[in-house]
Amino acid sequence: MSRPQVLVIDDEPHVTILIELAGRMWGYDVVGARSINEGKAVLAKYPEARLLFLDVILPDGSGLDLLQELRQTPAYKELPIVVLTGIGQDDVIEQVEGAGARCMTKPFSPTKLGKMVAKMLDIDPE
Repeated sequence: MSRPQVLVIDDEPHVTILIELAGRMWGYDVVGARSINEGKAVLAKYPEARLLFLDVILPDGSGLDLLQELRQTPAYKELPIVVLTGIGQDDVIEQVEGAGARCMTKPFSPTKLGKMVAKMLDIDPE
């Protein structure tokens, strides 16, 4: 039986590695993509994913546009999403929260990441 998935769409490999370490601690497989197009393929392959981490600035477009697209798609309307941003501007945060997602500013600490993953997936971080 396969483990549940956490998906990451981010073009910075170290971000995926950090999330992979946190996810594996609690029994989740982490699957990464480095662009919107790769991310859409990963989402299609893992429709039962439990959580998505999504970067704002990607090589082939805006993660914010993808967030809006996902929220308009019934299969992803309720998917927990954390938008990762190095920008941290109020308008970005408002757009993310308006779409029912959470925002995490980069760089982030592994501890902060772990607490957010645990809370969103309703798991014990210990």
